[in-house]
Amino acid sequence: TPAAKGSIVQVFATGEGIESPDLATGSVTSGTHVPAAKVTAIVNGAPAEVTFAGAAPVAVAGLFQVNVRIPLGAPSGDVPITVSVGGASSQPAVTVAVQ
Repeated sequence: TPAAKGSIVQVFATGEGIESPDLATGSVTSGTHVPAAKVTAIVNGAPAEVTFAGAAPVAVAGLFQVNVRIPLGAPSGDVPITVSVGGASSQPAVTVAVQ
């Protein structure tokens, strides 16, 4: 289902690096664990608001969740989305469907 402009989408990834507080490998997350590095997002070449970035709740440690608000000026259709942690960007050619 395409996301409405201004709505928040959840992006799941791995490779967020060090989190605070630390998580034990293979554990199930509880509480809030946020990356030490800054998290940013770009939708269709424009900066997008990151409303949450951290370990995915009640998931295996290593699954990273980023909640991104779709900019009001984003075009409709499949548009590129990039998440960066500490300057390291997600792979190219990832898109999000926008209404």
